[in-house]
Amino acid sequence: MSQAIEPRYVLAVADAAATSLYFQEKLGFEEWKVVGENDWRFVRRGAINIHLGTCPGEVLAADNGNHSWFAYWFVEDADALYNEWKARGAIFGAHIKTQPWGIRDFQIKTPDGHRIVVGQAV
Repeated sequence: MSQAIEPRYVLAVADAAATSLYFQEKLGFEEWKVVGENDWRFVRRGAINIHLGTCPGEVLAADNGNHSWFAYWFVEDADALYNEWKARGAIFGAHIKTQPWGIRDFQIKTPDGHRIVVGQAV
């Protein structure tokens, strides 16, 4: 018997409140839960849920090189999302382009340096 799977991401960040604001203001997420004063912030957009945990003194994702990747999200219209996030002032690691393998994608970064690729098949 198969069961439904609801993916959730858990990110260690320097400041959960500040990172939550980035997700809300720059990426259009909503904050739906706060645990502790600044211990945990939970944000979501559509089916994507991200738990942000304050971990002061930890190595930032930006300092982890290729270990800073945490998600690749497929969407229906990568250009529309790219334009929305560009207008909101998101941090980009790579601008939108069509890849030789048939995916049109772009990369965004969180303030701590976590990298996310967003793309669509073309």
